[in-house]
Formats: sequence, C-alpha cells, structure tokens
Amino acid sequence: MDELRKFYDEVAKVAYGLYEKRGRGHGRDMEDWFEAEMIVKKRYEKGIGQTAVAVKPATKKVNRKEKIKA
Repeated sequence: MDELRKFYDEVAKVAYGLYEKRGRGHGRDMEDWFEAEMIVKKRYEKGIGQTAVAVKPATKKVNRKEKIKA
C-alpha cells in the first residue's frame, strides 16, 4: 500500500505541475491527471520514479475535429 501511496503522490505533484505550466487554467484537471499518470508510469518503467521533479508534458495526437473545438 505504501508504494501505491507514493505513486499517487507523485502523480498528484506532476498533475499540479502540468496545471501550473498551462497557466493555471481551469477545466482540464482530468486531462492533467491522466497525462501525469502516463509520465509517472514511464518514470517507474525506467526506474526513476520519485526522483524527477521537472515536468515535460507528453505529446498527444489530436485529430482535426478536436483542434477545431479547442
């Protein structure tokens, strides 16, 4: 359970970093959270979980219709 808590805490920190990096705009909390989960999972796969503080958003493919709506 302790490992799960560490993972959750790291995801929360990364998600907040993404929120700040976007200029603290509201309404994209779930998107930030899911992106943070992907970032943290990749860190754990590489064996660097709980070490990196800097946040670099993952690139995501967006179709044309999503771009138009945004």
